[in-house]
Amino acid sequence: MAMKSNRNVAYMKKRDCQGFTLLEILISISLFSFILTALYSVLSMSDKAISGNDDYMLRLQAAREVLNTMRMEIESTFYKPAGNITRFKVIDRDEYGLQRSSLHFTTIGGPGAGLRDVSYFIENDSGKAVLKKKISRVFLDSEPVEVDVLEEVEEFSIDMLKKAGSVKTWDTKLTNEIPDSLKITLTFLLKGKSLTLYESVFPKIDDR
Repeated sequence: MAMKSNRNVAYMKKRDCQGFTLLEILISISLFSFILTALYSVLSMSDKAISGNDDYMLRLQAAREVLNTMRMEIESTFYKPAGNITRFKVIDRDEYGLQRSSLHFTTIGGPGAGLRDVSYFIENDSGKAVLKKKISRVFLDSEPVEVDVLEEVEEFSIDMLKKAGSVKTWDTKLTNEIPDSLKITLTFLLKGKSLTLYESVFPKIDDR
């Protein structure tokens, strides 16, 4: 009995000295590789989801900034019937069933000082509809500055409100006054889907 016990102990010591077999090592490597692959896939998917959300929020924020800037500029619209220097004009256009208005006005709002003539309009650039902005100084002899403010715009429309009701065109050469309020509608593509933002604006300067 003692000899049998000694043999078992010797066998266990011998096995311990031998370590893992080649088959056990291969199985361990395979399991480790499978776990690493699964972890990489999860991390990769998470990174893509976070990146996609970041792009979504950045584009949405850019569109909101465009409307906020437009609101501040229109709130500071400056118009005087005399002199034919200042203006407020909206042209209602329809392109392939899409509303694409253009807006032109003089303002003292926005970055910088002095009276500026500002225009917002849509142009096709390399097959994409881009909302553009043109700025020129009223009393300075300088070239107008034109910039792209938002790409992949589908619709840009403006409704002007007066006591008589709502209209889509306006020209101070004919009305001799600016509208009481405006509703701006901006529709653009966001991750392949149409998203519409609205902004209500109330001009605050009345110098008639």
